[in-house]
Amino acid sequence: MAQKRKISDEKRQFKDSWELRFLVKEQSGRVLCLICNEMISVMKEYNVQRHYSTLHVTGYDKYTGEARRALLNDLKSKLRVRQEKIFQLVKPSSSTTIASYDVSLLMAKSKKAFSDGDLIKRCAIAMGKAMGFNNAAREFEKIPLSHQTVARRVEELSNFVQEKVMNQIQQCVYFSLALDESTDIRDVSQLLVFVRSIDSQFNVSEEFLGLLPLFTTTKGSDIYEALNSLVSKYGGFQKCSYIVTDGAKSMTGAKRGVIAYLRDAGVDGPMFHCIIHQELLSGRCIRLSDVMQHVMKIINFIRGGNKALRHRLFVDFLRDLDTEFSDVSLHSTVRWLSAGKCLQQSSVCVMRF
Repeated sequence: MAQKRKISDEKRQFKDSWELRFLVKEQSGRVLCLICNEMISVMKEYNVQRHYSTLHVTGYDKYTGEARRALLNDLKSKLRVRQEKIFQLVKPSSSTTIASYDVSLLMAKSKKAFSDGDLIKRCAIAMGKAMGFNNAAREFEKIPLSHQTVARRVEELSNFVQEKVMNQIQQCVYFSLALDESTDIRDVSQLLVFVRSIDSQFNVSEEFLGLLPLFTTTKGSDIYEALNSLVSKYGGFQKCSYIVTDGAKSMTGAKRGVIAYLRDAGVDGPMFHCIIHQELLSGRCIRLSDVMQHVMKIINFIRGGNKALRHRLFVDFLRDLDTEFSDVSLHSTVRWLSAGKCLQQSSVCVMRF
């Protein structure tokens, strides 16, 4: 049984003489009639001639010579104008796209829900109309800020930053890592990884490399596997010259800590701990235990236990004094940075008294 012949197998080509004879143009491998903007099914002289003779010969056969050539150029220019208008309608405006990215970035930094984009858009339109900038309000209406668009914009920005960090690590000479493991409000352990790199021109850059959740145990092997999977995406530990961790046993353990697993994997270079918490080390060396005990007694007398009335009266007293701080913070040994805030707020209140 003979196979059916395909038109693409014939490899027909457009002839330049058809433009002036039949007022047509080649577009995307097909023949386009410049008069009615209809695509001719087969690129064959018989089909093109039949289309012109059937539909346009009576109205356009009277143009000959230079008049016909001018007509052809005029039809081409009109087609070009139509295509540009369609392209402008389809192509998004650069200014609205940039505005959409800027708003999405601000929403991501502020930890706002993606659905708030519609509210921000309505607020911008309302402000433009209230201030008499109707043209600006109309432009605000064109900014795409739906929750799907904002989510897509944030993902694209994240991919861009990730590619930038990857290029920096691939082009750098050496890089160092800082690791810190902490627990969030949902009791999920999070491993924070920061990277500092230096290139051949001695340009130093610091970036946040990743946030790795540890849903089960937080042993040294678990942290090492999470860290190894992250760094492997950026080329491995070949250029790693320095690693800094916190003081947890799962990090610093000589046999089952992250440092031990890194040594077994052949990672060379110095590895230190607690340098990333210099404020905590300084506080332990200075030994302000006597001062903190007195401050904590005062704060607990105001806020500790069931002392809501006393706390409200103290806040009202600070409001009457017009102090810099409207309340005092509770100190927690886990959140060690709050010690400085407690001392600062207490000293300001004492000076006002």
